Amino acid sequence: MDTKDRAKVITGFAITAITVTLVFAIIIPVAVGRQAANEIDAYDTVFIGEQGLKFDTNGNGIYGDAGDTDFKLEGVPDTATEGVSPITVNAKGWTVPSVTEGKYKCVGGGAKYNGKFIYIAEPDITGDVILNSGKQDSVVGKSVPVSSAIVFKIEPNFGGKIPGAKVDIKLYDPDDTEVLSIDGVSLSDIPAISTTFFVTDLTPNWTTTAPPYSDAIDLEDMYIGEYRVIIKTDKESCNLLDVSSPEYEFRLCSLELSIEAVEEVVKGEDIVLKVSGNPTAWYYLTVTGVDTDEPPEIKMAGDVKKLSGEKVISKDAPNLAAWIKTGSDGIADVKISTEHADERTYTIHVYDTPETKDKELTEEIDFVKDSEIVDSKDDDDVDVEVTEAKVTFDIPSTAVIGEEVEIKGAISAGDKVYIVIEDANIVFKKAVDENNEFEVKWKTEGLTTGSYTIDVFIDPPFVTKDNWDKVKTYEGKDEDGKTSIRLVGGALKATQPRKVIAEGDDYTIEGTATGVDNVDIIIIGPKGYARGADEPSIENGLEIITSSVDKNDEFDEDITMTEGLDTGMWLALVLTPGRDGEYSDLRKTSGESVGAGEIEAEMFGDIRGKDQAQILSIIQDRTIGRAGSDDLLVLLSFKLEPAYVRFNQVETVTVGEPLYVSGTTNRESDTLITISTFAGPMDLPVGIAEVEWPTPEEGVFEATIDTTGVKPGIYMLEADDGDGNTDEATVKILPAITPTSIRLYKKWNFISVPKKLAEGHNTFEQVFGSVDTAGHSIFCYNTTEGWRAVSASEEVKPLRGYWIYSAEDTIVNLTYDTYPLRTPPTRQLYKGWNAIGFSDTTPAAANSALTSIERSWAYLIGFDAAKQGYESVIINDDETGGSHDEDNLMYPMKGYWIYVTEDSELVGISV
Repeated sequence: MDTKDRAKVITGFAITAITVTLVFAIIIPVAVGRQAANEIDAYDTVFIGEQGLKFDTNGNGIYGDAGDTDFKLEGVPDTATEGVSPITVNAKGWTVPSVTEGKYKCVGGGAKYNGKFIYIAEPDITGDVILNSGKQDSVVGKSVPVSSAIVFKIEPNFGGKIPGAKVDIKLYDPDDTEVLSIDGVSLSDIPAISTTFFVTDLTPNWTTTAPPYSDAIDLEDMYIGEYRVIIKTDKESCNLLDVSSPEYEFRLCSLELSIEAVEEVVKGEDIVLKVSGNPTAWYYLTVTGVDTDEPPEIKMAGDVKKLSGEKVISKDAPNLAAWIKTGSDGIADVKISTEHADERTYTIHVYDTPETKDKELTEEIDFVKDSEIVDSKDDDDVDVEVTEAKVTFDIPSTAVIGEEVEIKGAISAGDKVYIVIEDANIVFKKAVDENNEFEVKWKTEGLTTGSYTIDVFIDPPFVTKDNWDKVKTYEGKDEDGKTSIRLVGGALKATQPRKVIAEGDDYTIEGTATGVDNVDIIIIGPKGYARGADEPSIENGLEIITSSVDKNDEFDEDITMTEGLDTGMWLALVLTPGRDGEYSDLRKTSGESVGAGEIEAEMFGDIRGKDQAQILSIIQDRTIGRAGSDDLLVLLSFKLEPAYVRFNQVETVTVGEPLYVSGTTNRESDTLITISTFAGPMDLPVGIAEVEWPTPEEGVFEATIDTTGVKPGIYMLEADDGDGNTDEATVKILPAITPTSIRLYKKWNFISVPKKLAEGHNTFEQVFGSVDTAGHSIFCYNTTEGWRAVSASEEVKPLRGYWIYSAEDTIVNLTYDTYPLRTPPTRQLYKGWNAIGFSDTTPAAANSALTSIERSWAYLIGFDAAKQGYESVIINDDETGGSHDEDNLMYPMKGYWIYVTEDSELVGISV
């Protein structure tokens, strides 16, 4: 055999081998779907949330037995799962976690899985409710007549991929009651046979064949109203998948032909009709009660398919009959324009298959007058009243003479408005915009105060281009809308946030002014206008300022009162001219009148050397004092003085209590006052206070300093405004309060001890001997004895209230008896008032602390030593939650007055 023949033989064997390989490749089974709902093979798709999935990793044909072992799924490069963390698969019962959807490679799992792929997807259901037609018209969000037949379209992405999977159609009627079947078709346990399938009235009720069908789901026995549809998984058959579709709604309407409309519309608005009937059916619509000179007009749009010819009514009203066609939802929407219609009531009639005495009308072709119709299968009508056109206004109720008033509004129909203000001899002609809105501006200079009527005419036929601006044209005519506005004289208000100004700070003046764009402000110093001054200035004692008025009629001005100015009372005058816009007796050198913002010092004559009172008198004489003047003037005064910062008294605090520091100043708002330690055991935290002016008379500042962890002692504080103005204050910080210490405030204190004191530490001399009582005795009170001064050697006992005077804030330390077997103390009380103490180191509700005398105590009163006044009365059995409630707290170290209705024994609540 030569080489050439050998090559041929080899080639023949090779071809045979390839062919055999291909054949074997073709007959090797490839997984096309699960064999059971929870038995998973390579290349299957599983869905996030499925539970109890099993795998045959040992290849013995049994899924999830003892020999099957866990393996992993890893993301696949160049796919959506690339880089995803490995997923461990429990071969005996796996729950699919919430992970990235896509393709995963099996790592492990034996020859049956290793190196092969499994797909993970998010389960999803969508659906639709459609008519039984080839177009599959959806009725979701629409109305459908009861004569219709529907089909449920269901699209689960797991359909056909989970053997035995089922879904339920949850249908809720207008009463929100679940409907379990329609037309004999059960809505439960529907096999999910594919990713798209349909539920019909065939046998079986589910199919992948698209409609139409010979028998779909009929609706005749259903209630009229709104229905809700949700498609859900049957969890048991879907490996516990719990998935729902969105909610779909449709409305079931009656078979009867009906027409609906708003019963009253304003001329210019459309009459909007809703005709309900059979789906895709023709109906005849007519409008009666028409004035042929001013008819409404059926609009040719949407469901209106053919308008009438002129023979229906007349040649002037051609569109008052129409053939309309309902949509697949059985609804036809019709609009009738009333823009040129007469104001009256119209009857709108709709017919199903109308007939005259001669024939049955044919849709789109035959048009007759309503009166010629003698019969029809069904009909309905509605009356709609078209009322006169309306004008709505958007104008202020008052305006200041001199202002430009915006007259705005809207009309219900028409192209133009004629606005007449007869008392002002003003007429406006204005075309409305695309929103039927209009706007004109009315200048009010020179008018008198009072009310003005504004009449609006819409496209008045009696107006021509030659006479529209003549007011008399409107006499005797009816306007379409009217309103009024009151013109008032100008108003001026001015205030000063501060009446006291520190040298170097700004003086602020603010206010409102109507009818002007500017106000004039004149500042006059305590000594008047300097005799040798070159020009007005704050330094020369006279300043003239123009301040602009914003769109909200507001103005404000800051004037710096520089260092070195005369201290004392200054005057500030705010002026505006009257409604004529001119000051009464001020003129320029040319003789022209002067308005706001134009005042100069020379207009008052030579006022250099004049004092404050003289200048004020001259200004008033030339403005508000002139006979017949309507100028306005507001006079203010303020005091200029050297800057200062002053502390208020700083109260003593204990370590850990907040230290409140406050003071007064004449510095301007927002000035920062720094409070720092000038002297003391250590530096306290720095406090920063911002100056505020709650009243115009005085500025204040306040700050809170944290005393946590500071050393007790006497501290000297300094307040500094940053410009060299300072003050000093002394504060005493006492040691922190503990369960073994009593704080005494300066003056009288009503105190007690919570426990029995230790020997050697229990007499009044031993406990209170270091207290400076300023010569006052320590007192106790007993109902049978009255007031009594205690002796130095007498024992200080619990459950007793004592009055002690202290010349200063101080701390008294206690030493308790620690005998472990001691019983709680007791105290005999007598009918009437008794002075008692609280017998614990932590607060307790009064009703709990006084349990031992629950039947006899009536009133309990504490004393606030810091304020030197009594607290609210606590009343037994008061459960209102207010200041008298029996559960309000009693506090350690405090004394209390208690009223008991009978003799009784008070028992302490601790030992």
